Amino acid sequence: NPFSEIPDVKFYYKSISHTNVLSKLAQGLLEGKGIIQITGEVGTGKTLLSRFLVKYCQGSDVNFATILRSNLDGEKLVSLLVDDFALSKNALIKNDNTDSYINLEKYFLDSTKKSIRNIIIIDEAQNLTLKAFETIRLISNLEYNNKKLVQIILMGQPELDIKLSHYDYRQFNQRISLRLAISPLELQETENYIKYRLDIAQFSNQLGFSKKALIYIHKKSKGIPRIINHICNTILEYAEESNQRYIDIDTVKNVISNNKLIYNCNEKNKNFTLWPFN
Repeated sequence: NPFSEIPDVKFYYKSISHTNVLSKLAQGLLEGKGIIQITGEVGTGKTLLSRFLVKYCQGSDVNFATILRSNLDGEKLVSLLVDDFALSKNALIKNDNTDSYINLEKYFLDSTKKSIRNIIIIDEAQNLTLKAFETIRLISNLEYNNKKLVQIILMGQPELDIKLSHYDYRQFNQRISLRLAISPLELQETENYIKYRLDIAQFSNQLGFSKKALIYIHKKSKGIPRIINHICNTILEYAEESNQRYIDIDTVKNVISNNKLIYNCNEKNKNFTLWPFN
């Protein structure tokens, strides 16, 4: 399915914004920056970008830990990191946070001495608790010979900036070395994005879009890849049922209307939300 909702690295589209963010992210990692923050609206492709990074670094001397459940306290976060970095539970003296942290620190130190880089990716970081942020800050402080033992990438929605601007988070906020933001696709990129995914899935010869149809999809999606996928996936289902191989603007309007695909944008904070099939 060229428009599946599941993030698939083979469909990674190198938009201008994604390319710039990935380039600056790679540079930040090479420079040894401790905490890097990446924000982007819901559905702009943050998770896919992180998966592309992990795949790109496979085979090199880099160990990744990816935390997808971010509504955690500090103790549970450390426990998940221990699991994700494949530390042996037998190495833990007691099953408590202190011993887990000590073993995590020892692992980071040993691997750094072997020239292995450790990177933690935390998705949906806007949901982290204050205690979790404090734990991350303490982990980011770990150093050896003036070199960070671990680098941390925080992936979050724009609410992350709002959260970190609060007084209680000021200590953590000051530790962020690099702040990056992913933007929605421009009109031409939306057109290229749709065609690219059709090409990868070998659908190019089976389905075509008129220029006006593509412009309308961009207008309704605001250039958000996830919303583009929702619209195009529904169009794909319609095209299969009706044996239609060319999609014009009227078809797009009818599909959106008949399936009640509603896309709202709160202009105050640019918060896009999607309710499909309601």
